[in-house]
Amino acid sequence: MKRIILALISLVCLFILVSCNQENKIPDGEYALAVEDESILYEPLKESYKPGEKIIVKTHTICDGTVSVTLNGKKELKKEFCKDENNNYYHEWEFIMPEKDSILEFQYHSGMDDIYYSITIEDDEGVVINSFPNVIAGSDTLEIHTSRLDVEFTTTPVIDVDEYKEIKNQKGEVLYYSWSFVMPESDLKIEVHTTTYEPVL
Repeated sequence: MKRIILALISLVCLFILVSCNQENKIPDGEYALAVEDESILYEPLKESYKPGEKIIVKTHTICDGTVSVTLNGKKELKKEFCKDENNNYYHEWEFIMPEKDSILEFQYHSGMDDIYYSITIEDDEGVVINSFPNVIAGSDTLEIHTSRLDVEFTTTPVIDVDEYKEIKNQKGEVLYYSWSFVMPESDLKIEVHTTTYEPVL
């Protein structure tokens, strides 16, 4: 009798393990998409996509602020302000799934009550992969995403740009480099230069 009970318990455990593995398995030919903050999503996303597949990201509107969305640190292909059949408003962002496990991230910016300034990015070599709002509130923390590590920034006025962080996917592959800074209480110009010749990511 004990053997039968032990055999049944073993079968149940095996079934649970197999079920868990099937639930977490990414289908062949697809790559995982990790979402940094699902609470901002107007509609849920799939856990994985095929490379080259169009990803439509829908986000809630924010009453006193704005949000920017990046896939692997890169700006969207298209952004629209939309309304559903119930007259609810949302933002729609469009990306193309790359051939690697990826991360969808959100950055929040201050709202209407703040004083805004403009930011100008001069990037002749095309290493900055994200975009910025037209105007930014003073004291907002922002990120510059670059496809290369060998970059330096010249800013007017002079501000501190924090040491870079490597942003990696689930497999440990570097997706991009992130540099953060605080927006000054003035307009800001940032010139981006590379220091060596290296291939982009």
